[in-house]
Amino acid sequence: MIQINNFKLSQNEQFLFKIQKLQINNNNQIIALIGNNGVGKTSFAKAVAKLEHKFEGVLTNTFKTNYIEQKYFVNNNNMSGGEYSKTKILEAFMADGNFLILDEPTVNLDRNNFNFLIKKMKCFKGVILLITHDRELIQKTANEILEIEDNELKYYKTNFKSYIFEKENQAKQHNINIEKYKLTKKQLEKDITTTRINNHKKENGSRKLNASEKKLQGGSGKSSMSKKLGSLKTKLSKLDKVNDKYILNKKISFEFEQGLKRSEILYLNKYNFMINNHDKIALTGQNGSGKTTLMNLIYSQLSQLNNPLIKIGFLHQVMDHKLLNLSVKDFIDLKSYESRTIIRGYLSQFKYTDLMYLKKVRDLSEGEKVQLNLSAILSVPTNILLLDEPTNYLDLNSIIMLEFAIKKYEGTIIIVSHDQVFIENTCNKTLNLDLYKDK
Repeated sequence: MIQINNFKLSQNEQFLFKIQKLQINNNNQIIALIGNNGVGKTSFAKAVAKLEHKFEGVLTNTFKTNYIEQKYFVNNNNMSGGEYSKTKILEAFMADGNFLILDEPTVNLDRNNFNFLIKKMKCFKGVILLITHDRELIQKTANEILEIEDNELKYYKTNFKSYIFEKENQAKQHNINIEKYKLTKKQLEKDITTTRINNHKKENGSRKLNASEKKLQGGSGKSSMSKKLGSLKTKLSKLDKVNDKYILNKKISFEFEQGLKRSEILYLNKYNFMINNHDKIALTGQNGSGKTTLMNLIYSQLSQLNNPLIKIGFLHQVMDHKLLNLSVKDFIDLKSYESRTIIRGYLSQFKYTDLMYLKKVRDLSEGEKVQLNLSAILSVPTNILLLDEPTNYLDLNSIIMLEFAIKKYEGTIIIVSHDQVFIENTCNKTLNLDLYKDK
């Protein structure tokens, strides 16, 4: 059993979140832990696994716990990313224990291995704490949801579908609150303008008053008007403070360049497949089928065209190791002045704090690294984007934002992703490399 009381978690002197009371019993449940990148999911997992002790409050864990952390699934040899992840999944479920923490286990998994993971999870005798941003995995496995939001851990004793329904209702109420705010603010601003006009009229009447009249009439009137004006301004100030929480939830958005004017861009002879302008193409296939290799080949072929109209952006699956020792600030300073401004704008929407700019890139969470890399790629005008596993480690809000951006993008996008929901929401064509294994 896990018992938590008056728990507070901070990192580098920055408060992350608190838990008033939480209890997890041994009843074969799968609990999904979700939240934006950088809110403390991995730090909490380490605390539960007794690998992190820098927290306030009481945390008791009597389970025999195995923690399979994010970097455990990161490939450091010549195997494909998905093949490597599968070997680690097998090791995780073979280990002795009744409480298993899986931190982003679906990274690079193909459909067969994804289904293999689900089967292993459902057969596990004990409790699984699942940290993931994969909506399909949560939907098919989790029966309870833990969410870190607004510096608190919230417990939803329901499945993902019911959780989404509840969040949608919250979003509707959120929109109602915004509309109420706008109407109230508009009325207050109108009242302030009217009061100022009336005040001005009293101070500049058509006839001049003598001292006695001013004392009897003007003084009290002016004082009353000033008090009313001050009261209205105070109300407006309080209203804006209340609205801060709505502004913080504003959706992130990316803007893109217009697409190319030509219709055909590149023909892949081996696959009898034409890449056209405006296409949103998903490259699919089992692990080891050559998706990343093909992406690199496409990039090489497009670059060799020497067409000044073609502007390519390439998000690689793994960040260049040479960049990991840079601070976030130094990483950004490598870019042009225009790009630096855009990157900082994106990162502020990802809720990057001033302290995070001083961090080494290697010390960022995996999701924060993807956000940084994605912001850098999208800061440069492009009309062809190559995205290799862009949703790896991204939080749900960032994935939804990326989906929205891809739909708006007027150029061509080629995506390698094992996130089936993401593909369905963004792509209009699919090239399945499994169909060409023997060619």
